[in-house]
Amino acid sequence: MENLSVFRLNSWGEIRQRLAAPDGDKFKAYLNKVYLSLMRMQPFEVIMIRKDVAPENYDWFIKSCCLFIWDGNTDFIFSNDYAVLKRMPSKPEDDIAAYKNLLSQKIQRHELEPAARNDRKQD
Repeated sequence: MENLSVFRLNSWGEIRQRLAAPDGDKFKAYLNKVYLSLMRMQPFEVIMIRKDVAPENYDWFIKSCCLFIWDGNTDFIFSNDYAVLKRMPSKPEDDIAAYKNLLSQKIQRHELEPAARNDRKQD
């Protein structure tokens, strides 16, 4: 499988070039859309880029995410091959609360089944 790190952002110059290109307005709109999506992510949420992003958008998506991180959103990290983007908690003390909140949301959306409860009384 292709290592998606080839799409990472290496300099601000790449963004300036992209914005100056004939499709610069389209890129700017895409960049804004990615920023909004990333701002809505909860701690411990992940984006599986190969699954969640169309291959023709890998370049713009990964560069947009890199720029978002460079803009100070350091609670987002890529996997080594840039195939996964994960949001980490901002503060270590938020870890447990954020994780419980995420699990609760997934259960409510029926993405996870709650563990079966044993309601039988012990004799």
